[in-house]
Amino acid sequence: MLIFPVSLNARESEKQERLVFTAIKISEENTPDSFLNEASAAIKKNLKGEDYFIINDLYNTEAKITFADCIKKQCIAEFPNVVSEGIVIIISIKTDTVKTGERQLSRYVIEDIIENRYTIYVSTAELLKESYDLEFTGTFTERSKLLSESDLIGKKIREYYLKRKPEIKKEEIKENVSSPYYDITGASFSLSRIKPAGSFNGIADDGFGGNIELNGVLPLFPVLSVNPGLSFYSLNPSNSNINSAYILLPEITFGYNFIIDEDLTLTPLIGAGYSLMFVDGTTDDDLENGGSNFYYNPFLKAGVEGVYLLADEYSLICSISYNCIVENDSVLYFRSFNLGIRVSL
Repeated sequence: MLIFPVSLNARESEKQERLVFTAIKISEENTPDSFLNEASAAIKKNLKGEDYFIINDLYNTEAKITFADCIKKQCIAEFPNVVSEGIVIIISIKTDTVKTGERQLSRYVIEDIIENRYTIYVSTAELLKESYDLEFTGTFTERSKLLSESDLIGKKIREYYLKRKPEIKKEEIKENVSSPYYDITGASFSLSRIKPAGSFNGIADDGFGGNIELNGVLPLFPVLSVNPGLSFYSLNPSNSNINSAYILLPEITFGYNFIIDEDLTLTPLIGAGYSLMFVDGTTDDDLENGGSNFYYNPFLKAGVEGVYLLADEYSLICSISYNCIVENDSVLYFRSFNLGIRVSL
């Protein structure tokens, strides 16, 4: 269960009213903590990046608030024991095991068919009121649908409380222009080192470069990321007949986000693109046999990326991937190590 409050920031009251959210998670019995963490992160993601909202993580963890009380609207009286002011968002996930049928295993043995159902409950209430502002609930059997619903709830909460923004600030409100097919969430900038393997060692020992990437998700599947990007590497030649070599890699990468907690996400990645490699083979002592050439070939990659939240709009990213450039008569393998910063948009 998540709780968030809203209040007036006294130091900025002369400039602008601000809504402060306090995040609290209360787990239900038999519900994996990972489900609650992922749902919480999906909702909070929609509240971050807006200067009108503040997220405060300080609260009283000893307050007794349960799923049953909140469903019956009997937990509002406990809110002052949790936070001192604001608007509270409650998020809880309850797991039920339901018998949906039977399966005949043999003439004498019948097995029950069991299904896990996850019920998410979200409501918002102003601390000094006796009623909820918003209320959402839904039951799902799949994790992806549960997270999609959490993301949708986060968007609705954001839209509802943005209406409180003072008139003087309305011209600064950026409309959340979202596409039903692709939502841009950020941009990444990283430095890279690559280590060739196999026949690629005949060209270079290693290389250094960087990567620029646009980050986005599919609205119907918010745990699936789609990232177009461009990488550039300068290689250290291993062959005396090569003066220099460079690789340009336009690519698109797909990932499935596993939210470890509210600050850490791990994403297995696969990607594809095209390799543009320039090799300068002109040497001072062998001009006749020297030459410079461009090579164009398909490119594939697979790896894993970790993202750690540093601040509301900035995250540290670290990734490793295994890559291959597919030529007509050979395959050039190399590993890539990346470290950089992601900025939320």
